[in-house]
Amino acid sequence: MTEIVLINYISADNLLEHTRKVKKLGTYSNWQHTLFRYIIKYVGIAILLCTTSIAMSQHQPTIDSLNSLISNATEKQRVDIYIAIAYEYQYSDSANTYKHANLAIELAEKLELAEKVIDANDLKAWVCMTQGNYNEARKLYLQVAEDAKLIDYKQGEARAFGGLGIIYRQRGNYSEALESLFKSLTINQAIRDTFAMSGDYNNIATVYSTQGEYEKALEYHNRSLEIKINQKELRKTATSYNNIGVIYWKMKELDKALENYQKSLEIQEQVNDKMGLAGSYINIGEVYTEQGRYDEALNYLNQAIQLSNEINDRVSLIYSLVGLGQTHSRKGNLVMAKKYFKRAIEVAEEIGYPTIVRDAAGELAEVENKLGNYKNAYEAHRKHKMLSDSLYNESISKRIAKLEAENEFRKERDSIAFSYERERVRYVAELKYSQVKQTATYVGLGLLLVIAIVLFLFYQSKQKANHQLGLLNNEIYNQNEEITEKNEALSQANEHLTELNKTKSRFFSIISHDIRRPMNLMLGFYSIIKSHLESEYDAKEDKRLQEMSGHLNTASDGVLNLLDNLLSWAMKEEGSMPYNPEYLNIKETLEECLSSIELQAQSKSIKLETDIPKSVKGWVDLNGFMTIIRNLTGNALKFTPEGGTITLGAYKENGKIRVTVSDTGIGIPEEKLDNLYEINEEKVSDGTKGEKGSGLGLNIVYDLVKLNRGYIEVESVENDHTTFTMYFPSGEPM
Repeated sequence: MTEIVLINYISADNLLEHTRKVKKLGTYSNWQHTLFRYIIKYVGIAILLCTTSIAMSQHQPTIDSLNSLISNATEKQRVDIYIAIAYEYQYSDSANTYKHANLAIELAEKLELAEKVIDANDLKAWVCMTQGNYNEARKLYLQVAEDAKLIDYKQGEARAFGGLGIIYRQRGNYSEALESLFKSLTINQAIRDTFAMSGDYNNIATVYSTQGEYEKALEYHNRSLEIKINQKELRKTATSYNNIGVIYWKMKELDKALENYQKSLEIQEQVNDKMGLAGSYINIGEVYTEQGRYDEALNYLNQAIQLSNEINDRVSLIYSLVGLGQTHSRKGNLVMAKKYFKRAIEVAEEIGYPTIVRDAAGELAEVENKLGNYKNAYEAHRKHKMLSDSLYNESISKRIAKLEAENEFRKERDSIAFSYERERVRYVAELKYSQVKQTATYVGLGLLLVIAIVLFLFYQSKQKANHQLGLLNNEIYNQNEEITEKNEALSQANEHLTELNKTKSRFFSIISHDIRRPMNLMLGFYSIIKSHLESEYDAKEDKRLQEMSGHLNTASDGVLNLLDNLLSWAMKEEGSMPYNPEYLNIKETLEECLSSIELQAQSKSIKLETDIPKSVKGWVDLNGFMTIIRNLTGNALKFTPEGGTITLGAYKENGKIRVTVSDTGIGIPEEKLDNLYEINEEKVSDGTKGEKGSGLGLNIVYDLVKLNRGYIEVESVENDHTTFTMYFPSGEPM
């Protein structure tokens, strides 16, 4: 069996920094203009630069104050106001950041204010980056750098290189990241922008941390922290405390790590930095996991998941998922750990974050191995190993060292003190030349003797190591032969199983397709016979007939639903499930689904309700969506006793459509929730009136939700209620 490689916990050290600082806005000529200058200088700018400990509850009044000044401002001053508002929103509301940045660009282009266009595009690039849209962010930053260079706008050029450095670091390209960040630092040192320098120090330290050079990382983080404390930059100070905590975490100094994380958390709560809060929750949760305080860890990590979804921060979401997987793995809850690791890999691959895919794959391999899923463990380990090899390259370390040396040399070369020291050293060296020459001779002879002894010991050690290496190579060769034989046998067995699975899927497809027609004919004849009895023999008041009719209709609907599920499952297994998305009126579609189960609901005295605004529309496949709702409402009818209620809801939430199917039924036992969507005969239960099920429905629902680019959650309390919640795209993907 292949050995599973253990990896360290993944710390959320993605708390990087924007190096821009809002400029002082223009002034007016009359008394209103004077008031505008006073407010911007002593209120707006003070808050935007975080020079005092102001909570987020005070930010909206500041934004309102800025908005109130727009009507009396000149066009040029409005550009500055829009940029100031966009900057204020950047950590709490990305949509408003984008909106006001675009307003600034439109007006600045009209007034030919090139620097303002660059400032606004820089904010847009930052928002794209924080949302994980790295390709778009990179395009914007490259354009900003080019435009800034054309007009010799040093601050804009430095910010662009800083942003590019962050993107390259997130994508695992560490040499490019350091090259861009040192370019930004060199420019900011030349123009003496200490605020921007603090951000550069922070981001350079984060790259060194990722490379395992922790002492260098602490050095640059402390430089950054000193500037932020002096300038009273609360949000930035919180970032530094967090990142210093990450370094101590990686150095296994957990108490120091937790101390810095909690300092960061306290400040982030003051300024309501939601992105920073998510990172702190993740990091504190990981420390508690390492200390064996699993319940406290799960509490913080679940808060991070909730906050990441709220602000659409997919990077923090990935780290939260990995942290939950690691905590559940430590607790021995391997099924839950597997679920979170697989979800983390999916999201990381979607946004192109190879380092997390690598680390999460390593963790998943260990869990699969413990579960006895050796094939899955091997595949996960192979992915981990492949990404590890591609991300690590010896030339990266050499290039990093070269870049650092070049940067230090530039600083010394431009320093008057360096020139003076060089002359002084040369003068002292000439005076002591004769003494040094004599001492060097003795030292040289001693070194030669030491080198001879070391070489002799090295030769003996190498001979012994070569012998041991030969024995190990023979052992590895024998193990590889055994693994090759087992892989060949496994491959043959897999081909046979694949062929059997295709035959089974085709068989179900034929059965469900060919039986549907006679079933429809049977239902048609049943309707004709019932109508004939009621009209010719006055049987409308025959309660026995009505009761039997209801049972027959329920049974027929159950058979048709089973056939639909068999056909959908067979198509899914064959890989031919249709997907034709369109803009769909969710309210109309859900009401149509409810109308189809009215008769069954009446037979059990179940109340049907909806909570759906008219304006809710989603980008889904109609047939797939109807199949999802039909299965969930069918289950709700099956497991809801007489007099119960079934409610369908649909709402717009964070750019997605949230659809819920709730019932006041018997609920789902907790032990069945982990494997709810798998086809398993043991998990099939009878309904409240003995209704039978096949176990296919929820498996089809899960796959159709995923096919429609969504995901599903379930919340259930036995003997009380069950709620299935699904999230779908609200519009066509760009």
